[in-house]
Amino acid sequence: MPGRRASGGQTLVGAPSWGHPLAAGERFPTVVAILAVAVRKWSVSVEEELARRVEEHLGHRGLSGFVARAVEHELEREALGEYLDELDESFGAIPEELIEQFDAEWPARS
Repeated sequence: MPGRRASGGQTLVGAPSWGHPLAAGERFPTVVAILAVAVRKWSVSVEEELARRVEEHLGHRGLSGFVARAVEHELEREALGEYLDELDESFGAIPEELIEQFDAEWPARS
């Protein structure tokens, strides 16, 4: 594989010649992006039954990612609830009869 010249004229052995046509045996570069994200380690306690259900659900997958997504989801739900409360304050609550009508028309889950 041909090398590429570094500043000072040295040849970088094995360095691909990007920007030039691919020489015999060279491959297109693989681009990998690794994002450094600051994390904070927590210790949390949960009821035994909930822990069992989560472990059964996850298997060998990562608990930290699952918990992070669950926390993010809960924060989004709380923000949505606050927004809906603001709408109720601004425009009034939806009449109960209308809620019941739409509940009756909504397809049942099977």
